[in-house]
Amino acid sequence: MGDPDGGLAPGTKFDEIPDSWVCPVCGVTKTSFVPYYDTQTAVADGYISNVSSYVMLTKDVLELTLQTESPLDILPGQYVSLTLKDFDGEFSRSYSVVENK
Repeated sequence: MGDPDGGLAPGTKFDEIPDSWVCPVCGVTKTSFVPYYDTQTAVADGYISNVSSYVMLTKDVLELTLQTESPLDILPGQYVSLTLKDFDGEFSRSYSVVENK
């Protein structure tokens, strides 16, 4: 979306945001943010993962199986935040890790 008052045009790449930039909404610096990836993949702890399968266990519980390029340093019981895309657009959710193979 950009930050017109902060001199950032919409679509500015994360690497192009100056380290001195401060969020006009929450007041934190760039170091508190994670790059946004506009792809059909999920981002898990900085690693790009493909959703290889998903199952709706209940109307509120989604089971995801992710494939990563390299192993994730995460243990069962910990959480991972994912940005996913469906027919309504993008959304972020936190998921608890059940198994890490």
